[in-house]
Amino acid sequence: MLEGGCCCGAVRIKSTGEIQAKALCHCLDCRKITGSTYSTNIIVAGNGFAVTKGTPKEFPKKADSGKTITSFFCGDCGSTLWRESDTFGDTKIIKVGVMDGEIALEDAKPVAELYIAHRVSWVSPIPGAEQKDAMSLWDKKRKLTTPVTPQVRTDLPLLVVPRYSRVPIPSTATLVRNSNPEKTDQSISSTGLHPSSPVPQIPQLVVLV
Repeated sequence: MLEGGCCCGAVRIKSTGEIQAKALCHCLDCRKITGSTYSTNIIVAGNGFAVTKGTPKEFPKKADSGKTITSFFCGDCGSTLWRESDTFGDTKIIKVGVMDGEIALEDAKPVAELYIAHRVSWVSPIPGAEQKDAMSLWDKKRKLTTPVTPQVRTDLPLLVVPRYSRVPIPSTATLVRNSNPEKTDQSISSTGLHPSSPVPQIPQLVVLV
């Protein structure tokens, strides 16, 4: 169970639910909310979340998605404790700095960083954290998990394509880096390649047909 509260102690919260995601957010809202360069967040299940003391104030505003995101904060000291949005279903986006003790922040190492275009130049990316341009942690309330490395299929014939060459590429083909056969190249969409287009200029490709 996690417990925490605002700076003055007028509002207290707790969460007994599963932590579903951990992320840093570099968006401009989080700069204003925290008075710093980014916010550190955990997303928890709503059914294990509760306000145990006081009544927070609410501040709704329109997010980049066009949907409303609401901040819940102490009306006395101004600490933002959590946020909610339809984008995240009934989950709560807790600002980890309001939780008690040091262990909460120690355990909140992010698996993703959001709005990285706004990250200031003197803040380095978190090693191993997925880098995202927006708040795309959620897809129709689907829980974020650590990215799964797709496996290269070995039951299909292979066509090795040297770089810079021109070959017809079927729309159903999957492209992978031959230099790293355990990972697919997620930055390439084979369906977007015209048969007469050159193969992207990267190290040797394997086309699974």
